[in-house]
Amino acid sequence: MKKKILIMIFLVMNFSLYNAQQYTVKQIDSLISCIAERAHTEKNENNIIALSNRNYKISQKANYPKGMVRSRIILSEYYFNTGNYEKAIQYAQQIEDEASNINDYKSICTGLRIAAITYHIVLGFDKEAQEMITRAFSIADKISEPDDFYQTRGDLYRAKGDIAYYSNTKNRIPDFFNYTKKALIEFSKIKNIQTRNNSLGEAYSDLGVVYIEKKMFDSAYHYLNISLDLARIDKNYYNECVALNGLALASSKQKNYQQTISYLETLIAISKKVNQPVILKLAYKSMETSYNHLGNKEKELEYLAKYTKPSDSIASVDKLMKDVSIRKIKDSVSKNEIYKPYM
Repeated sequence: MKKKILIMIFLVMNFSLYNAQQYTVKQIDSLISCIAERAHTEKNENNIIALSNRNYKISQKANYPKGMVRSRIILSEYYFNTGNYEKAIQYAQQIEDEASNINDYKSICTGLRIAAITYHIVLGFDKEAQEMITRAFSIADKISEPDDFYQTRGDLYRAKGDIAYYSNTKNRIPDFFNYTKKALIEFSKIKNIQTRNNSLGEAYSDLGVVYIEKKMFDSAYHYLNISLDLARIDKNYYNECVALNGLALASSKQKNYQQTISYLETLIAISKKVNQPVILKLAYKSMETSYNHLGNKEKELEYLAKYTKPSDSIASVDKLMKDVSIRKIKDSVSKNEIYKPYM
């Protein structure tokens, strides 16, 4: 009840500020920060989208371009994490364009990073993705604030690791491992504790995946549990989901299916709570597989049904992957056209 009251107060505050005559940078930053914190915990995506768009307009009226860019970053990352890749790319392009106008080098790199990962993993444009990351690294050198510099470089190394991991080259795992280690070195230099914990947590999950691939399970559990601890310290539910997914994968690889199910049960509960349809769908599939190995036909069929007939939010992810909008993006890239976002 207390949480609902706080959310209502925040909504009233947001709409009141929008209708006011003057807005301070401090007020706008507060609104945007609140939305950024809620992006990994808010189940109703319409709240995140509506409030981010409203904050964008507030920033626009106040002639505060940095606020406009920050609002778009929240949307782009939110759409990517929830599987709406078309809009993730659209807003990533807008981030790059608007951040370039104010020499916001960190945000330019963020836009390029989101676009690069989406281009590679979803659309299969490897060359374009690599070019974006290379360009982002050159821009990152212009960042003057140390924490922003180290966080940005670490994020870019993680992006290179993701691109390597989802490639078909024989060096995909060694490359993923090397880029993850480089990301950890950059993140460890960040002085802000929360930022450092969140960034390290993401990289430790990556490292856990590397050790799963290498079948070095003691190391995998070690780093995944570190990631899980860091996520829980800062209540970063998305990172918690990623770490739990890695722990479930490690247990499954060792054929410890009861332990796998235990991790997945926790993962499913959190994924539902914080609207992570992509992770939730993967968890349902892993549950089905685990119960199959245990010979529990009833539970296997239960999770097969959940996987094949998911909720509307998950179904929208499947539909998106087949939608004409994705082909439109591919066509525009193939023709060397700049894919511009719509408003």
